[in-house]
Amino acid sequence: MANRDVFISRFAHFYTLLCSFLILLFKIMNEYLIDLFRQIELPVRNPVLILSLLFFVILLVPLLFRRFHIPGILGLILSGVLIGPNGLNILEKSEAINLFSTIGLLYIMFMAGLELDTNEFNKYKYKSLLFGLFTFAIPLLVGFPICFYLLKFDFQASFLVASMFHPHLDFVSHS
Repeated sequence: MANRDVFISRFAHFYTLLCSFLILLFKIMNEYLIDLFRQIELPVRNPVLILSLLFFVILLVPLLFRRFHIPGILGLILSGVLIGPNGLNILEKSEAINLFSTIGLLYIMFMAGLELDTNEFNKYKYKSLLFGLFTFAIPLLVGFPICFYLLKFDFQASFLVASMFHPHLDFVSHS
């Protein structure tokens, strides 16, 4: 019983010292972080900070989103909107950001290409091509005359607006 009391007393003393140390550490870190954040001006213009922030987002956001069973690519897109000029304005639009956004777009297209099952596509090749042709041609044939004759758009604008009417489908027809 005496050993147990000694252990509890030593543990309580150690726990008190640990808590005091952690409180002191948090106070110092809090003052340091407040001073550090006062020095940072938004939007960030330092290329090293921009690159560090982008790497941080690219590495950690997909892991965080996958943990909640959300696709990682969605996390990258949402975080890009959040830290961009239309979100929290942490990063402003610049040549470097344009380059990284182009690389990100190519990455998204590359990942979509990796997920494409070529055997499945070859199996339904003619149905897929016919389906794609009709889902683009029908809205174009209906929308172009409406835009050109009724709304009095010029040729290019009518073609562009009519081509935007085609449905963007997230499924593959297996009929």
